[in-house]
Amino acid sequence: MKIRTGFVSNSSSSSFCVVGTDNKQEINKILKYIGIKLEDGQIPWEDKYPNGFEDGDFGQFTYDDLIIVGQTPYIIGLSAEEILENTTLKETRKNIIKTLNSKYGTKLEERDIQFHYGESSNES
Repeated sequence: MKIRTGFVSNSSSSSFCVVGTDNKQEINKILKYIGIKLEDGQIPWEDKYPNGFEDGDFGQFTYDDLIIVGQTPYIIGLSAEEILENTTLKETRKNIIKTLNSKYGTKLEERDIQFHYGESSNES
């Protein structure tokens, strides 16, 4: 699984824009809450997904309003396209912290939330 920053796309990849975190400790808390148990550091195959967890394109997964980028989760957050339409990045950061901390039991702070973009693929 590869993640590239920037917007270079081909038929075997999918681009993403996420406002979220790459904090591994907090990502693991969210995955545990959802019911995902990593196997060898990776999200397991589809037959072990909890209800509502979906395998998207090229290493992107969704659960409820979350976007999870990477089979070995690198980033978890919310779709930037949807949330930045009516708010500033600073307001969005505060809203995401409030949502993730209250819903998933994380302890995220403003420094943990960034705007992530790039391309993911199933290539090694």
